[in-house]
Amino acid sequence: MNIKERTYNVLWLQMFLEEEQEEEEGTSSEEEDNNILQAALIRRLNARYLRPRLYNVVKSKDWWQNVLPFYDSVRFKRILRMLPHHFQQLTNFIRSHPVFSSQGSKPQACVELQLAVFSLPTWIHWKFKKNFVKWPTSEERQEFMKDFESLGGLKNVIGAVDGTYIPMRNAPSKDPEVYFTRKKRYAIHCQGIVNDKGIFTILIWLARLST
Repeated sequence: MNIKERTYNVLWLQMFLEEEQEEEEGTSSEEEDNNILQAALIRRLNARYLRPRLYNVVKSKDWWQNVLPFYDSVRFKRILRMLPHHFQQLTNFIRSHPVFSSQGSKPQACVELQLAVFSLPTWIHWKFKKNFVKWPTSEERQEFMKDFESLGGLKNVIGAVDGTYIPMRNAPSKDPEVYFTRKKRYAIHCQGIVNDKGIFTILIWLARLST
């Protein structure tokens, strides 16, 4: 049990004992204020982040034309999760894919607009992962082990693994329960392994990583 969980349990126990005592002695205004403060602390402890991590920016064609060009690199990365020059490199790389060719009489929006407004990370990952995300060869694994050992003294390490949630605005229409996370929201699970330079060697997107 970590410090946060112990503090959480102690506060609840203290409130429970005080409520039992109040039933016998009556409640003062000072005690009520203490209960309110404790409840606020418990709620704060139960929150994973003190500041929201999602940036709810309404993306549209007007936003792309009149707002996005004026973002500095820090805000650009915060909203689109990549630097401006990486965004341009990515659009140049996927531009020639047939999915961006208009099939009917109505022309498609440009690739930059589609990437910025609609976001295509999962699609891009599945279409182009073999170009960039590759499990290391035997020779590369030996090199990674040497590099990891030089970084932290750990031997026989070929990668660092971590995972995260990609939040969804709404519950999916099909099997929504498999997307519901322990953080009480709908999300796609992402798990990745990187080498000593932070380059992905495995990247997995799933509704859930385990049952």
